[in-house]
Amino acid sequence: MEPFIHPSTKKTLQAFALSKPHAVVLTGPKGVGLYTIARVFSKKLNGLALEVSPPEGVMNVEMVRDLYDITKTKSTQRRCVIIAEADRMSHQAQNALLKLLEEPVDQTTFILLSHAIDGLLPTIRSRVQAIDVHPVPVAMTDELLDALDVPDTQMRAQLSFIAAGLPAALTELALNEAAFSARVAIVKDARTYIQGRRYERLVIAQRYAESRTDAQLLLEDALKLLERSISLKDTKILKRIEQLTLVYERLLQNGNVRLQLTAGVV
Repeated sequence: MEPFIHPSTKKTLQAFALSKPHAVVLTGPKGVGLYTIARVFSKKLNGLALEVSPPEGVMNVEMVRDLYDITKTKSTQRRCVIIAEADRMSHQAQNALLKLLEEPVDQTTFILLSHAIDGLLPTIRSRVQAIDVHPVPVAMTDELLDALDVPDTQMRAQLSFIAAGLPAALTELALNEAAFSARVAIVKDARTYIQGRRYERLVIAQRYAESRTDAQLLLEDALKLLERSISLKDTKILKRIEQLTLVYERLLQNGNVRLQLTAGVV
């Protein structure tokens, strides 16, 4: 199956491929398929993709230093070094990577993947070219659901709500029944978190207090539900969106999950 990529992103990739850059950063929302885009970009460069996959998901200093030996050897074919979760690397690891970026190597392109480009050091951002990977249009989401053979109307609606515009997330959920059921349960809890009685909302807050990732998904779903019912004349909904947005931002800034979810109730 051909990758589902936003048309404007496709054009950008083609333009960048012609210039054969030394280093780029692909940035976009979670689930948009940065890894898929990186592989497509590698093919456009006629390169051999070297995917760095640390056991913990984030590269450390030692792994970055190992790249020195790999990239300093001569190659007749272009090598594309794909580094996932680049923004989550420590400052020490990013500084080690910076030394590689400061000394361009023939036939080598570094492809950094990031869902939060501000997490990269300014010195790294200044040495890479950014490619924004946009969510795909609604029509392409429907095409992907057809390609994945999802005929059930209710399931299509649920998948569209959870992962509209995000090909990688939508594909994973469509093919993984357990993951899909878990996400549907979070959407249901999100509805209770914004519409239930105070006690029910507090129960939800406590239930998600142990997982920052699930808490963020809960708030993302709650905000989407509120935005679907928004009316400029309904100041109550507008204030609720503002409140939950603040809670979400504080979670991203490493705020206490239990305290922040509870604050979203009162």
